[in-house]
Amino acid sequence: MDKHGEGTVTTAKGRQVTKPNIVNRYNKCMGGVDCSDAMRLANLGKRCKWTKKFVFALIGRAALNAFIIYDRHCASFHKLCRYCFMVQLVEFLMGNW
Repeated sequence: MDKHGEGTVTTAKGRQVTKPNIVNRYNKCMGGVDCSDAMRLANLGKRCKWTKKFVFALIGRAALNAFIIYDRHCASFHKLCRYCFMVQLVEFLMGNW
């Protein structure tokens, strides 16, 4: 959801325009896919070996999938944002390291 609400957007000239329903449905349903695409296209640098990139990509996708499952099945009054979820996930996985 953008800062103007679900149904409107501000144009470059400053006018508020109603978004088509198809755009609202796309934004509602495709959030996880957009995050996944952004992770896939993120560059780890040319010096990083391809196997390391692959492992980090797998871990990132697994963490994103875990958040999507959590988001869909958790009670709405105690939901964490994605960042807080990832922080707790890392803290749990690190344990007493």
